[in-house]
Amino acid sequence: MLKLLLTSALAFASNPWSELKTPVPSSPPQIYGAYALGCIKGAKELKVSTPYWEIVNPGRHRNFAHPDMEAFLTALGKWSKPKYGKIIVGDISQPAGGPLPTGHNSHEVGLDVDLRFSFLKSKMSQKERNNFAEVKVADHEVVNEKIHSEMYNANWKTAYAELLEQAANYPQVERIFVSPPIKTTLCKLHPDNPKWLKKISPYFGHNEHFHVRLACPSSSPDCQKQNPIANDLTDESHVGCSGKSYDWWFSPSREKGTYLSDAIEEAKHPAKKETPDEKVAKLPESCKTLISAVKKR
Repeated sequence: MLKLLLTSALAFASNPWSELKTPVPSSPPQIYGAYALGCIKGAKELKVSTPYWEIVNPGRHRNFAHPDMEAFLTALGKWSKPKYGKIIVGDISQPAGGPLPTGHNSHEVGLDVDLRFSFLKSKMSQKERNNFAEVKVADHEVVNEKIHSEMYNANWKTAYAELLEQAANYPQVERIFVSPPIKTTLCKLHPDNPKWLKKISPYFGHNEHFHVRLACPSSSPDCQKQNPIANDLTDESHVGCSGKSYDWWFSPSREKGTYLSDAIEEAKHPAKKETPDEKVAKLPESCKTLISAVKKR
């Protein structure tokens, strides 16, 4: 445990992006680079408590967002509050984006957010906010045939399916990453295969929260767009509810079939884990210029 804490501390110390405490001004905001290798000028620090959301673990200093993200969270919270309560918001980005020293490979441009499978009727206390415990709602490591009929565990609520549908129907949403059984759940709930289901992407490690990614704003020409979701020619649903790519997630070896989506290819051949320094060195020149200027202030 001590070794892990020391490693994390060293990672923070060697990452200049984590040392920033306030956003770099820009009007309009500008994004440079990609979701997993970029930065942002003109991010906004979001309030930890509003009528529509509560932000947890603010001590991580990752509640900075592009204005499009603030608009999305406000819209989703306005829908959620009268029905279920406030939405619970986790990590977004650092004050100027950039590589995070721990926890994520993306969240670098203010357009990614983790939302908890939970709602809240009132304002959180500081203790609750700093010690919020995620609830596991899906068993994404279960890969036998039963998963298709027993799609989720006892913590799952139909309200979460409604929340995901509402989020996916927001025009600026590009992707929503969820645990594979949750994708199955939504497919069974919507046998008519509505188009928004294609935005729901199964991926590892999303059984306690879901990850929403917004599209690059037109006002940021240097923002690198997300690749379109790959089409699986064996998917009769056309929204990722069938086919070899879908079946792969529920194969004991996770190697069933020959077709691999971008996400699966990445999972099968993960990139070498980079140090913060190595990742910072790969940032766009605009980001290097930005961080250099901030460090000289």
